[in-house]
Amino acid sequence: MIYIIIAMKTFTATEAKNNFGVVLEAIDSDVVEVIKNGKVAAYILSPREYSAMGASHSLIKIKRKILAGDKKVLRLLRQYSEGVIDKHRVIRDLDLTSQGQMLDVMGFAGLPLPRVPQGELDAMVAEALKVIGR
Repeated sequence: MIYIIIAMKTFTATEAKNNFGVVLEAIDSDVVEVIKNGKVAAYILSPREYSAMGASHSLIKIKRKILAGDKKVLRLLRQYSEGVIDKHRVIRDLDLTSQGQMLDVMGFAGLPLPRVPQGELDAMVAEALKVIGR
């Protein structure tokens, strides 16, 4: 797994302990590296960065399952692509965080973008006709 850290501030362990408020302010824009006895002792990051790492890890796990031919994963993605099930079920069942992640894994699996289920399509057409007065 590869993570790219764009910006980082470095504090010694003593500086971090004595200036913890400054460290907390720093994690709003950077990852903080804490050095103790000349070695990296810790990285401190914002909840946003932590969530992004978790989301990346989930995405990698799903992609590995696709490469391994996991039937459940491929069936869910195929069913969504064919308009049989909705995006919420796929996102929930595959433990993804967004529709963007779902579309990413669909592309990775070589599946076409989803078709709108006929019932949803009919409802959208009916609503559009109401709006334009027909």
